[in-house]
Amino acid sequence: MNKHQAVRCLFLEPQETYTLAEAAALLGWNVQQLAVEIASQHLITPDECATRPVAWRDVATLAATDWSYELIETALGSGASVLPPLVRLTELRVRLPRYQIKAIESAAQAAHATINAFLASHLLELASLEAPALRTCVPGFDEAFHWPATAHAFREARRLTSR
Repeated sequence: MNKHQAVRCLFLEPQETYTLAEAAALLGWNVQQLAVEIASQHLITPDECATRPVAWRDVATLAATDWSYELIETALGSGASVLPPLVRLTELRVRLPRYQIKAIESAAQAAHATINAFLASHLLELASLEAPALRTCVPGFDEAFHWPATAHAFREARRLTSR
């Protein structure tokens, strides 16, 4: 399964839980790697993960960490409406000195990322710093900031795909 298919499956046809093997296949990870990651999050041993279901929220959170928003939205296409409004991509035009643009391009290339994905990952710190102010004055900020870990994301995806 390629990443676009995995994105569509995870966000347009979500299941409440997955087996470890199903979750690993969606993420493109090996089962052992996923067991270690989930075990570290839930404070259990990797062996215990093998028999437990993996919640959609855990799979989606790992996917959103691993995949860029650009990839997710592109793969979802017209199905991107399952994303909270503040998670959906929008364009921002900025004017910067050329040396700063060269620095961004170089750093993104070194990280094997697009400029969009590179900047988005680095702007998470800014969003974290501004979160206390933004959560009080920007409706939907918390849902977007914590997406996809919010339970609402799963319920909304289920509601929209069951039509």
